[in-house]
Amino acid sequence: MTLEKLDEIDFIKEVSSQYNDEVREQAEINIKYKGYIEKEKENVAKLNRLENIKIPEDFDYTKLSSLSAEAKQKMSNVRPKTIAQAGRISGVSQLI
Repeated sequence: MTLEKLDEIDFIKEVSSQYNDEVREQAEINIKYKGYIEKEKENVAKLNRLENIKIPEDFDYTKLSSLSAEAKQKMSNVRPKTIAQAGRISGVSQLI
Protein backbone atom coordinates (compact mmCIF):
# COMPACT_ATOMS: atom_id res chain seq x y z
CA MET A 1 0.00 0.00 0.00
CA THR A 2 1.30 3.45 -0.86
CA LEU A 3 0.08 6.94 -0.06
CA GLU A 4 -0.41 7.43 -3.80
CA LYS A 5 -2.86 4.52 -3.75
CA LEU A 6 -4.54 5.84 -0.60
CA ASP A 7 -4.96 9.23 -2.24
CA GLU A 8 -7.57 7.59 -4.42
CA ILE A 9 -9.83 7.86 -1.35
CA ASP A 10 -11.14 11.42 -1.26
CA PHE A 11 -10.93 12.14 2.46
CA ILE A 12 -7.35 10.80 2.65
CA LYS A 13 -6.33 12.86 -0.37
CA GLU A 14 -7.86 15.94 1.25
CA VAL A 15 -5.80 15.47 4.42
CA SER A 16 -2.55 14.32 2.80
CA SER A 17 -2.57 17.15 0.24
CA GLN A 18 -2.00 19.58 3.12
CA TYR A 19 1.56 18.25 3.49
CA ASN A 20 4.60 18.48 1.24
CA ASP A 21 6.06 15.44 -0.53
CA GLU A 22 8.82 14.97 2.04
CA VAL A 23 6.37 14.75 4.95
CA ARG A 24 4.12 12.41 2.98
CA GLU A 25 7.07 10.17 2.10
CA GLN A 26 8.21 10.05 5.72
CA ALA A 27 4.68 9.14 6.84
CA GLU A 28 4.57 6.32 4.28
CA ILE A 29 7.93 4.99 5.45
CA ASN A 30 6.84 5.12 9.11
CA ILE A 31 3.65 3.23 8.31
CA LYS A 32 5.41 0.57 6.23
CA TYR A 33 8.19 -0.08 8.73
CA LYS A 34 6.26 0.39 11.99
CA GLY A 35 6.43 -3.32 12.82
CA TYR A 36 10.18 -3.49 12.25
CA ILE A 37 10.78 -0.32 14.23
CA GLU A 38 8.73 -1.62 17.17
CA LYS A 39 10.62 -4.94 17.11
CA GLU A 40 13.95 -3.11 17.20
CA LYS A 41 12.76 -0.94 20.09
CA GLU A 42 11.85 -4.14 21.97
CA ASN A 43 15.31 -5.56 21.23
CA VAL A 44 16.97 -2.40 22.55
CA ALA A 45 14.87 -2.52 25.72
CA LYS A 46 15.76 -6.19 26.22
CA LEU A 47 19.48 -5.47 25.77
CA ASN A 48 19.25 -2.59 28.23
CA ARG A 49 17.68 -4.93 30.82
CA LEU A 50 20.37 -7.55 30.18
CA GLU A 51 23.08 -4.91 30.69
CA ASN A 52 21.94 -4.72 34.30
CA ILE A 53 22.12 -8.46 35.00
CA LYS A 54 25.57 -9.04 36.46
CA ILE A 55 27.46 -12.33 36.20
CA PRO A 56 29.44 -13.25 39.33
CA GLU A 57 33.20 -13.01 38.76
CA ASP A 58 33.72 -16.60 39.89
CA PHE A 59 30.91 -18.08 37.76
CA ASP A 60 31.73 -21.56 36.39
CA TYR A 61 30.65 -21.58 32.74
CA THR A 62 31.59 -25.26 32.32
CA LYS A 63 28.47 -26.19 34.31
CA LEU A 64 26.10 -24.66 31.74
CA SER A 65 24.80 -27.62 29.76
CA SER A 66 23.04 -25.35 27.26
CA LEU A 67 26.34 -23.90 25.99
CA SER A 68 28.59 -25.55 23.44
CA ALA A 69 32.13 -26.44 24.48
CA GLU A 70 33.40 -23.57 22.32
CA ALA A 71 31.04 -21.08 24.00
CA LYS A 72 32.04 -22.30 27.47
CA GLN A 73 35.70 -21.79 26.60
CA LYS A 74 35.08 -18.31 25.19
CA MET A 75 33.02 -17.30 28.20
CA SER A 76 35.71 -18.57 30.58
CA ASN A 77 38.40 -16.65 28.68
CA VAL A 78 36.49 -13.38 28.26
CA ARG A 79 34.74 -13.41 31.67
CA PRO A 80 31.91 -11.02 30.70
CA LYS A 81 30.55 -8.81 33.46
CA THR A 82 26.89 -8.87 32.29
CA ILE A 83 24.51 -11.11 30.35
CA ALA A 84 24.43 -8.52 27.54
CA GLN A 85 28.23 -8.62 27.24
CA ALA A 86 28.10 -12.40 27.12
CA GLY A 87 25.57 -12.24 24.30
CA ARG A 88 27.93 -10.13 22.22
CA ILE A 89 30.62 -12.81 22.28
CA SER A 90 30.75 -14.61 18.95
CA GLY A 91 29.05 -18.00 19.22
CA VAL A 92 27.33 -17.23 22.52
CA SER A 93 24.14 -15.57 21.26
CA GLN A 94 22.03 -18.53 22.42
CA LEU A 95 22.21 -17.03 25.92
CA ILE A 96 19.81 -14.24 25.11
